[in-house]
Amino acid sequence: MRKLLVLADDFTGGLDTGAQFAAAGIPTVVTTNPAYCAADHEEDTVLVVDVETRHLLPEKARLSIAGNLSGVRHYSEMPLKILKAEQLVGGEAAMDQILHDLFNREIDPMYPYLTYQDFLDACSLTEEELNLD
Repeated sequence: MRKLLVLADDFTGGLDTGAQFAAAGIPTVVTTNPAYCAADHEEDTVLVVDVETRHLLPEKARLSIAGNLSGVRHYSEMPLKILKAEQLVGGEAAMDQILHDLFNREIDPMYPYLTYQDFLDACSLTEEELNLD
């Protein structure tokens, strides 16, 4: 489970920051891809994301960072939403069956992805039902 997220304004700064953590023996990943936050890398304790904002004017940089943080928040909330869905579908056994069916479905080679909407449909839930507010 990640314990620290660092947003760097350029790749050089991101590498330098990541190197400091790595030199201290702390598992670290440096990436230019904010979507990497969605990946499951439990051994990572530091994620450094280069958000490439150094060249932007302050307001545009703020908007870019806000967008990156929004994505991080979305993926950070996902385990809680899955737990809530588990409760709403009738417990662990029911969720295990739903996940089994989702991951063992016939895959369309033109679109081999599993979306959040696919998950909601399989659970017969709506996005509103899984809101954490």
